[in-house]
Amino acid sequence: MKVMFISAHVEDAAQELARLIGETNALLALAIPDASLADNVAYPTTLNFFGMPNVNFITTLAVMAGALAWTDGINVVCGAPARALFHRQQCEDFDANWASLEISRNRPFTKYFLTQSANPDDATTSDFASLLSKITNRRAILLLLTPPLLRSCMIVASQLNMTNGDYVFLTFSPQGPPQEANIFYKADDGKDDIALAAFAPLLVIPDGARGWKWIG
Repeated sequence: MKVMFISAHVEDAAQELARLIGETNALLALAIPDASLADNVAYPTTLNFFGMPNVNFITTLAVMAGALAWTDGINVVCGAPARALFHRQQCEDFDANWASLEISRNRPFTKYFLTQSANPDDATTSDFASLLSKITNRRAILLLLTPPLLRSCMIVASQLNMTNGDYVFLTFSPQGPPQEANIFYKADDGKDDIALAAFAPLLVIPDGARGWKWIG
């Protein structure tokens, strides 16, 4: 079987490509979500590795912000390494996606970056502490971090007494490669109990791959 793998954003031309490879019994594999190609009847040889469009994560966040009356807005923390395409894309697109939703258009947010280092994986405890000390002005904090960085951040937040209920931490959990998708607290480094307790105020918005739908 012939396989074509596309990892960039798909334009309308991809629909023509999907029809073509369908006729030649090839498989079109998409590493990014594309609602127009999610119809398995029209495009039976198309496989989306992500179940719902990226903007739906932010749509869910916006609905939560409205329902829970987070009128003061949200602080967004970015800091994913280059290989973490999902988290980096969510950070880059957050401004436009947030502004495009009527429910969140007038709800403020501020974006912060974990470190100026070229490799966020090198972030230290002091980097997390410095960052968290700057974002205490709002209750809701979105962490667009890979699972290892997320765990480290929550441990430091616990040490700063920010996991006692005064703040709500959120993150997105996509389907995809393990380094992007599998949120964990256990690392056998002597801090597992601290990490588990620190995860208590963390709300995870997962991929609704089993039946996502647009929220009007």
